[in-house]
Amino acid sequence: MKITFLTHSVDHVGGTIRATLNTASTLADLGHEVEIVNVFRYRGTPHFTPDPRVGIRHLVDRTARSPWTLTGVADRLRSRRGSRVYPAGDTRAGEFNRLTDKRVAEFLGDCGSDVIVGTRPGLNVYVARFSPRSAVTVAQEHLFYDHHKPRLRDAMSREYSSLDAMVTVSEADANNYRRHMPHLASRIRFIPNSIQPTPLPPSVVDSKVIVAAGRIARPKRFDMLLRIFARVHRRHPDWSLRIYGTGRHLKAIRDLVTDLDLGDAVSLMGQVTPLDAEWVKGSIAVVTSKYESFGLTLVEAMDCGLPVVSTACDYGPPEIVDHEVDGLLSPVKDEDAVTENLCRLIEDDSLRKRMSANALRKARKYFPSEIGARYEALFHSLVSQKHRTPPRGARIPDRTPPRGARIPVGVGGGGGALPEPPTPPPGIEPPDDTVNCLARSFDDLTLTARRGARGRFTLESGTHAPIAVPEGTDIRLDSAFCGRLPEGWWRLFRDGEPVEAGRVDSRALLRRPGFLPRSVVVPCSDDGQLALRVWRRETYAELRTVRWEQGRLQVDGDMLGPLWDKMEVQVLAKLRHKGRAHHWPAAIDASGAFSCTIEVDDLAATRVGSADLWDLWLADVAGEHAPVRLARFFDDITNRKKTQLYAHKMVNDRLGRHRVHPYYNIDNELSIKVEESD
Repeated sequence: MKITFLTHSVDHVGGTIRATLNTASTLADLGHEVEIVNVFRYRGTPHFTPDPRVGIRHLVDRTARSPWTLTGVADRLRSRRGSRVYPAGDTRAGEFNRLTDKRVAEFLGDCGSDVIVGTRPGLNVYVARFSPRSAVTVAQEHLFYDHHKPRLRDAMSREYSSLDAMVTVSEADANNYRRHMPHLASRIRFIPNSIQPTPLPPSVVDSKVIVAAGRIARPKRFDMLLRIFARVHRRHPDWSLRIYGTGRHLKAIRDLVTDLDLGDAVSLMGQVTPLDAEWVKGSIAVVTSKYESFGLTLVEAMDCGLPVVSTACDYGPPEIVDHEVDGLLSPVKDEDAVTENLCRLIEDDSLRKRMSANALRKARKYFPSEIGARYEALFHSLVSQKHRTPPRGARIPDRTPPRGARIPVGVGGGGGALPEPPTPPPGIEPPDDTVNCLARSFDDLTLTARRGARGRFTLESGTHAPIAVPEGTDIRLDSAFCGRLPEGWWRLFRDGEPVEAGRVDSRALLRRPGFLPRSVVVPCSDDGQLALRVWRRETYAELRTVRWEQGRLQVDGDMLGPLWDKMEVQVLAKLRHKGRAHHWPAAIDASGAFSCTIEVDDLAATRVGSADLWDLWLADVAGEHAPVRLARFFDDITNRKKTQLYAHKMVNDRLGRHRVHPYYNIDNELSIKVEESD
C-alpha cells in the first residue's frame, strides 16, 4: 500500500513527531510505500533524522532561505487571508490560510495514496475535505477529547463523519470519544504509539540520578517536580535530578532552581537527541504532568530499564504503568505522594531493580513490530471494505488478527505477571554520516562508524595540529592515545568534514576513576558534532558541593593527583585581569578531601567595577606549589555553565548593594561574579 501521513511539520521536537516518524518507519519495515507530507517546513535540517525509506516533502517552505515559497501575486494574497477550511478552534489555526488550503487540496487530490492519515484535528479536517474518494482516510488523535475546546469538538464531530476511521493513543480516550460522538463509535479505534527500541544496554539502576524529560511547559509541571525534589534532596542529599528539554517556560524553571538553592543537585541538560544515552544514566524516571495524551517518554525510559514514578493522569500513564509492578503512580495533585514514591525507590534497591526488569519487559510491548501490525491490520481492513480487490502491494501477513480482534499492549490495571517478552532487537549501526561513542572511562573510548563507511578520521582543535585517528569501524582510543591529547576541545572530522554525533554512551563517567588518568577525556555532542573535551593537569581540585550556608559560600571537594608535602591549604580568589586577591583557610585531610568557607562579603567590599569576576583556586599557604583551579571535570557534563545554576546572595555595604553569584565558566571552573544591583 501507499500510505501518506499529513503533518504540521516534523522539523522540531515533540511526542507527535516522534510517534509519526516511528509509525512511518515501521510501516516501511512491513514493505509499504510511506511518505510524510509536512504542511510547513521550518528548518533546513529536521531535529530528528528521518528514515531514508520514508519520503519527506513540504508544501510551504518557511525557512529563512525561502520564507513562504510564494510563486506569484496570487500566492502572496492567499497567504494573507485566513483559511476557509482549517477549524478555528485548533491551536495552530493562526498559521493556516488560503494558500495552505490550496496546496493541501492540490496535493491530496493528486497523491495517489491508498491510505491518507491526518495527525491533528485541523489536518484531519483537511483530509476529510480534500482526499479522493478512492483513498482510505484516517484521523489520528495525539491529544485527547477533553483537551479540545467545544468549538473544535463540534467541528470534529461534523467533519469526521466522512472519514473511515479515527485512532486514539489512549483506550480511555477512545471510550470518551465514543460517548461524545456516538455516530462515529464504530469507527473509533485505539492504537498506542510505538517507540524505536534502544540499541544500548539498559541501566543497572545503581546511579543516584533521577531523570525527567519533556517540553518545558506548564502542563508538564516541572515547577512541581523541583519542589518535590527539594524535599527528596533533604532526605537523600547524595541523589541528583537531571531535566532534559526546552520550552517557553525554561526561564521560570531556571529561576526556581536558584530560588530553591538546588544548584549542585539539579542539572538542566537542555534538548538532547537521541535521549536513550541519557536515560541509561539514571535509576528512576519521573513524570509530574497535569495531563498526558499518551506518555511516550515513559515508555522510552522503561525501554532503558528505568522504573517510573508518575502522576496518574486521566490518560496515558495509568495505561502504561502497572502500579507496584514496573512503577509507582500518584494522584495528580498529591506532591506528598510523589515525594514518598521517589524516596521509596531510592531507599529500596531490590524494589528498584525488580521494577527495572519489569519495565524492560513492558516497553517491548510498544516495539514497532507490535504496533505496526495493528496499523497494518487496520489499514488492510479499511481498504478491503472500500475496494473489492486489494490495492497494489497489499499484503496480508499470517500474523494479522481478524477484524475487531485486540492485540494486548500491556495497559495498566492488571498488576499480574507479564508475558515473556520477545528477544530484544540487535544493535543498530549509526547512519552513514554519524559516529557513535562509548566511554568506558576518562581515557578509554570507542568510536563506532558504520561498516563499510570510508574516509580518514582526524581530531582537530583549531589551536594544535590535527591528530589522526586509528582506522577501522570500531576505533579504540586507549589511555596511550588519550594521554597524548592536549587540553581543549577536539572535534571529529572525516576527510575534512564535521562528523555528526550519534549515540554518546558516557554513563561510566558518572563515577570517579580509581586512578588518575593522564588526560580527562569526556565525549559529547557539540552542536551536533562529535567532540572530545580534554583536561590535562597534574593536580585537580575536584569539587563535590557548592552551597550557601548562613550567607557564606561553602565549597567541598577532593584533591586528586600528587598531594603536596605541606598540607596547609587555603582557597584563593583572584580578581580577573586586576591582580587583586583574597584568601580563606581551608581544611584538608590525608586523603585530599578539603573544605572551605568563603566570606563573599570580602569580595563585595573590594569591588572595583560594575561586575567583578573572581576565579577560585586551591593553594598551599607556603606558596611552594602552583595553585589549582576549583572545578568539576570528572563526570559526563562538558559545559556546566549551562547546566548548573546557583543561587545568588545580596550584600549591602558602604559601596552599595551587590549581587554575589557563584558560577562555572565554560571550562567547568568555579568563579564568583560580584555586580552592582539596583
